[in-house]
Amino acid sequence: MKWISIAITAPEACASGPEKEAGKIAELLRSDAVEFVHIRKPGVPEQYLRDLIESVPADLHCRLTLHDHLNLAGPLGVGGVHLNSRYNAEPPQWNGRLSRSCHSLEEACEWAAKPAINYVTLSPVFDSISKAEHHAAFTLAGLRGKLPKGKVIALAGVAPDKFALLRRTGFAGAAMLGYIWQGAGDFEERLKALRLRRMLIENFPLLLVTGSDIPDEAVSQACAAYRGGCRWFQLRMKNADTAVRAETLRRLRRELGDDALIMVDDDTEAARLAGADGVHLGVGDMPTAEARRILGPAPLIGRTAHNLQEALIPDAREADYLGVGPYRFTRTKEKLASLLGAEGLTALLAGAKEAGMNLPVTAIGGIEPSDVKAVLDAGADGVAVSGAINRTDDPVQATRAFLMQL
Repeated sequence: MKWISIAITAPEACASGPEKEAGKIAELLRSDAVEFVHIRKPGVPEQYLRDLIESVPADLHCRLTLHDHLNLAGPLGVGGVHLNSRYNAEPPQWNGRLSRSCHSLEEACEWAAKPAINYVTLSPVFDSISKAEHHAAFTLAGLRGKLPKGKVIALAGVAPDKFALLRRTGFAGAAMLGYIWQGAGDFEERLKALRLRRMLIENFPLLLVTGSDIPDEAVSQACAAYRGGCRWFQLRMKNADTAVRAETLRRLRRELGDDALIMVDDDTEAARLAGADGVHLGVGDMPTAEARRILGPAPLIGRTAHNLQEALIPDAREADYLGVGPYRFTRTKEKLASLLGAEGLTALLAGAKEAGMNLPVTAIGGIEPSDVKAVLDAGADGVAVSGAINRTDDPVQATRAFLMQL
């Protein structure tokens, strides 16, 4: 399901001029870190906004949204306008994207119900990054199950590590200001980290784990699942060396393209050499902090947990997601931990939640399409599958069967 990521500009005019700011906006959009950029500049002269928009490449104007001087939207080909306390009505004969700022659940529900509204922002959801005096006005528990489906965007204090928690609450996306412009580290690395975590949330329901040490077979398995609709892949070649894994990762990228998340099991060095999207590490593998040092801040790191204790150790908490299992018996792994089943998975995830662990969780281990409902009811966010797709006569259809349940 699409996750709507939005960047909001700093409210003031850029001291280096509109051309400099336009370059950053174009970089944001070209990187696919965000879907839209909202230009919010109360009090900034209209001419600055005109110069800013005209300095953004014309093919990106459709992904811009104006909060101020809405009269510029039509003539400059801007794709969206955003209603707020300063502008409570769209320009005459407007037929582009329409959004609205909201600051209460009741207001969000009222505006989201209007057919012309594409989405609303609800704030402040967390303590603001950019405005120290703005504190959260909601609890996520109080919002869960009450948000209009597919129409509410979380705003204030949002960073990519909160995406999974926000999606579980019912948000359709997130808008960010402080993280985009004031976050730690290099701007380009921040955008890459944002893009990968957006893709993780969008593609999380189904992870295909390859099941062959032969490169041609592993690539073939991933390609079949891709044709079935899967977009998240973990290369698992237990008996191959790093060089073979790295080259197979490169082959997967050439075959699957940039809209696929491609990770590797256990081999951080292969991930680094191939420029993969991340690595999945087992309980006895390298510490998360060490893998982060090798890979840098952007790539994804997943960890395995077989029980509640393993789900709560620092290595797990520092990861981007958890793979929890085995759910049932599987022939894919030679040494299995104790089987969880539906009851064990439910208890484990309930305990993790109670302890404050909010990472997205994919369940793994012998899962069939008929198990998906029980797995999701247990609290998992998706499933990781190998044999139930790779060992079938029609892996494309097997992939579709899982996605239909997800």
